Amino acid sequence: MSFDQNQNLSSVFELIADLLELLDENQFKISAYRNSARIFQGLTKSVEDLLFSGELKNITGIGKASIEKAKEYISTGKISYLEELTKLVPLGLLDLLKIKGLGPKKVKLLWKNLNITSLGELEYACKENRLILLKGFGEKTQTNVLNHIEFLKKGSGKFLINKIFFEQSKFEEFLKSLKNIYLFSPIGINRRFFEVYDSINYLISSNNHNNLVNNFKNYFNEINYSNGKISAKLNNIVFNIYLTDDKSFYSNLFIKTGNENFLDNIKKYLKIKNIKINNELFLQNEKVINFKNEYDIFQILDLPFIRPELRDYPNFDEMLKYDNLEKRIDYSDLKGALHIHTTYSDGYNSIEEMVKNALERGFEYIGICDHSQSAFYANGLNKERIFQQFSEIDTIQKKYPKIKILKGIESDISKDGSLDYPDDVLNKFDFVIASIHSNFNLNYEDMTKRLVNAAQNKYTTIIGHPTGRLLLSRDSYKFDWDRLIQACKENNTALELNSDEHRLDVPYEKITNIVKNKVKIAINSDAHNISSLDNLHYGIAMVNKAIIEKDDILNTLSYKDFIKSINKHH
Repeated sequence: MSFDQNQNLSSVFELIADLLELLDENQFKISAYRNSARIFQGLTKSVEDLLFSGELKNITGIGKASIEKAKEYISTGKISYLEELTKLVPLGLLDLLKIKGLGPKKVKLLWKNLNITSLGELEYACKENRLILLKGFGEKTQTNVLNHIEFLKKGSGKFLINKIFFEQSKFEEFLKSLKNIYLFSPIGINRRFFEVYDSINYLISSNNHNNLVNNFKNYFNEINYSNGKISAKLNNIVFNIYLTDDKSFYSNLFIKTGNENFLDNIKKYLKIKNIKINNELFLQNEKVINFKNEYDIFQILDLPFIRPELRDYPNFDEMLKYDNLEKRIDYSDLKGALHIHTTYSDGYNSIEEMVKNALERGFEYIGICDHSQSAFYANGLNKERIFQQFSEIDTIQKKYPKIKILKGIESDISKDGSLDYPDDVLNKFDFVIASIHSNFNLNYEDMTKRLVNAAQNKYTTIIGHPTGRLLLSRDSYKFDWDRLIQACKENNTALELNSDEHRLDVPYEKITNIVKNKVKIAINSDAHNISSLDNLHYGIAMVNKAIIEKDDILNTLSYKDFIKSINKHH
């Protein structure tokens, strides 16, 4: 047996010691397993040979319990004691133990103090600046942890929307610098927009494909070209690039945008017009139809233009009953930025810095919305600090009269659905976002009642990130959407589309039904620094996958109309 077995056994014993430390076991027991791990790693013979010869029991520091577990591992490939220990801690803690710089002591602090049990939750906590506030961590540790998580994510093959947007933007700047490219566009889900991606896909028109491929060799880490398709890789992201010419570009674009269900419905209209699709070209009477743009394709089929994001809409015929399926919500449509954290809780920037940046972006109003007192892990505001913040906002408001500064709070929803301040504090805020940050494991009925109670609270303006999901990390908790929507409708409570790339919550699939029931959506950045006001682009991409009008969005309203719309208790 090779010495790899010794290393594997050493790692297993280290993991046992780590788990025992997480579970507050006896320190002598923990030390015994760590000592055995070090001995296994330094042996000059394989553990299997030493067991067979009986020499292992003569090595100082290897006890009877370690020998028995070594025998079990070599004969079965596992240790039942380790399996028992792993059942006693959240499974995601094993991933946290792999992070460079996080030993079991720090993982235990994250678990017990911040309720972090997965890589995604840890990444989100870093982004919200929470590790800095935790004893024994600090800014350097937080930065190192984030860097290591990013390294691990690269190997997973799954990427959030912010990473994909960034890489697509860089790629398009590169394409614009090339002389032999005429038309290009993202295709597939990169054009229709999704929350999570496994690749970047493009269609490019060029009159010299070989020259283009040579140019790409300077851009990508890896590249292959065959039959009109470039397969490439950059920063561990797969690129699929399809090459065509100008005449075929829009036919190809339409078909490669998809999705399959959308194209199946389109085929019914093609049949009526006696048009066929062959090799991603449209043929009528065996002649190729060349289109000058994508609008021409819809026009020839007597269909309204349907924006790419809506081509995932599940019911094609129902979709056609709506007007203006082309019009999108744009960043410029948003008049207010409502969910803004500052250095008062877990943000990176001061109130004034956030206000100044929002003003530069053209917002009419900004809602300062730090964490409430239950969020001790995020330096949540007690009553005294709330009024200290109010005083600072009043001072800053005088300095920046062109933007209205709203005094908000992100109030934690307690287990029973109440908010974590008394009414005499809640009534001092201009608006309240009520969010769940704990007790995610309630059953369906209890979670439904919790959210409904929060929505019914006369001080709740918006229910924040309603499902609690963290993409690629934590699933949504389960509740009755219909009852929540009804409660919001009856109580003039909006639902948030939290635009943080980890959340994108509410899910886009729910939005059409929400606004159909006359409940407004607030597209919020959940910004914890100046740059994360850009998150709004991700939320806008998602909201455009629903059938929605500008007036359905709470923060497209002017300041005056916004205040009028949320007037529940003032």
